[in-house]
Amino acid sequence: MQEDLDSFTGKLAVKPEKVTVVYARCSTAKQKENLERQKERLMKHAESKNYKYMVIDEIASGINEKRKGLHKLLNLAFQGKVERVLIEYKDRIARFGYEYLDSIFRNLGVKVEIMDTKERKYEEELAEDIMKILTCARGGRKKKIAVVESNAI
Repeated sequence: MQEDLDSFTGKLAVKPEKVTVVYARCSTAKQKENLERQKERLMKHAESKNYKYMVIDEIASGINEKRKGLHKLLNLAFQGKVERVLIEYKDRIARFGYEYLDSIFRNLGVKVEIMDTKERKYEEELAEDIMKILTCARGGRKKKIAVVESNAI
């Protein structure tokens, strides 16, 4: 894309050096120790593959659309600075909608590498996410439900 345009116009483009982004996430501060262990496992894996990497980690729900770390990762990918994203499980990058993100990364030429593809139990964190969804749906506070009757057929 940009390379073709630069070639056509005669500009010598310097390609940015691409890195692997180690992305680790946990939902709550109570899980901080788990986050640290997750990062250690991912970094050890990256080092075993001789990847040049940077780490993005965050404490936020997998359903939170305003995660600063995820937005930073996406911005780096759109800038052409990411070769691959290394995650431990699919749900680390997104609780719901993983396939959308995977498609975006593929279209940007970024490989998503999942370190552990085995299914795992995550009922507790999923329950927390469901509670957050319910809280958001209620507007963050208890509301009285108004019943509106209509004569329309």
